[in-house]
Amino acid sequence: MNKILPFQFISVKDAISLLEAHSHVLNLMDECVFFLCQRGSITVSLNDKTYQISEGNIYYYMPSTYVSILKSSPDLEGIVVTASLDFVMPLLQFLSNSNCYLTMRDHPCITLTAEQRSAVEAITSLLRSNLEARNKEVATVAAESEANYLAGYDNAEAEADDDEMYAPEADAAHADVSLAALVRRQLIKNLARSLFYELIYVYNSNEAVTLYLKSSHDTTFQRFLSLLFKHYKQEREVSFYAKELSLSSRYFSSIVKESSGSSALQWIIQMVISSAKEELVSTDKSIKEIAREFNFPSQSFFGKYFKQYVGMSPRKYRYQQWDTRKVLR
Repeated sequence: MNKILPFQFISVKDAISLLEAHSHVLNLMDECVFFLCQRGSITVSLNDKTYQISEGNIYYYMPSTYVSILKSSPDLEGIVVTASLDFVMPLLQFLSNSNCYLTMRDHPCITLTAEQRSAVEAITSLLRSNLEARNKEVATVAAESEANYLAGYDNAEAEADDDEMYAPEADAAHADVSLAALVRRQLIKNLARSLFYELIYVYNSNEAVTLYLKSSHDTTFQRFLSLLFKHYKQEREVSFYAKELSLSSRYFSSIVKESSGSSALQWIIQMVISSAKEELVSTDKSIKEIAREFNFPSQSFFGKYFKQYVGMSPRKYRYQQWDTRKVLR
């Protein structure tokens, strides 16, 4: 994802192809995804609940969830936008308390009114047109730079050392240095913020999420979630997250419990177990490889940890789920 533009549009066709390559499972820990269905339908499964997303529906994918794509119609069309967690989280923090994030995660699908759909599509259209114009400007600068480079190559070769040779990609990399380009880039960022504000606004309007003034505890909880999404595979101790937030483990745990209804340890376990389950079911990685990926000291330690919270060994869980999927297919 572009660091300058921390979001991107993906065609429905490309999104489906990507999901097919990952066993039809959407599993992103550091990105949010928003899908507005404009035609056709798609059926997904989340936490044992099934959602059919049809024309006029919008689906909000929040990190830490595993969504299985069950089926989609051949005429499926819509708008798919992905955004980095670092880009979206400050917007969520600004708008409401942690209940907003949790509600969007657990109730991801809403139906837009005609007016709401029109607003989302209008902002999206304007954002896309500016992105296309920017891409053309960058391509033009790159082409002009290459032409200038080729025309002046002989002179440059004679007058410069090899280490100082002019390269066309240098100008291409700085295609945004003009005032007009800088303004457009800022315009694109602000349009993106407007789009996500609109997406969050229509969700709150349709779901009637109760909003409160954001407290310091809400801020702490949101920061904890950001850290958890980034480090859950390597860090399972509450003390690590408390230290990162400059809080005592006891006080930190009480804040998370108050904000979400679950303890910090429960959040960590949920993330680790949910992700481990998906690795077991959707990949051919060995259990030893998965244990190493999740920073367990040994396969045996991972097995005991998994069985403690799932009630069966990783191997038994894998075969059980594989057999279940064969029956469903």
